[in-house]
Amino acid sequence: MKKYVIIVVGLLFTWFTLDMTGFAIGKFILVVSCFIDDNPMDAVWWGIFIIVLILFIFKEKIGKYAMLVFLTIWAVLQGSMYFRTKEKIQSYYEFFHNEGTHRIIPTCDSFLVKDTYHIILDVLILVSLVFIIIFISKGFNKPKGIIQ
Repeated sequence: MKKYVIIVVGLLFTWFTLDMTGFAIGKFILVVSCFIDDNPMDAVWWGIFIIVLILFIFKEKIGKYAMLVFLTIWAVLQGSMYFRTKEKIQSYYEFFHNEGTHRIIPTCDSFLVKDTYHIILDVLILVSLVFIIIFISKGFNKPKGIIQ
């Protein structure tokens, strides 16, 4: 099960790394680098992600809980954005409209619809969180003395 968690979290890490580098092909802008849009907190979060991922891979006993806490906090932060006031929703739209990032779903005034990059990011965070919860819960059900 650990290898599946690493694969899913690895996909999330790879996707999130695009926020560090930015990704665009011609006029198609998936995401602008956090260094260009002046959001250094994303770089700090990326650094924490690296540390948690290394902990999970090499020190599983503590790393699995660090990953659970990290992904839970991230999911809450990203999820809370969906429950904003109309003014904050408009501010969000204006910020990403000015960056020209791609949208697969048109905006809506009454609730937040994120751009393509952030929709996929949110899905990957949620899937990673589910996988780490399953991984941890299966660890509690392992019979003692049997190596798997």
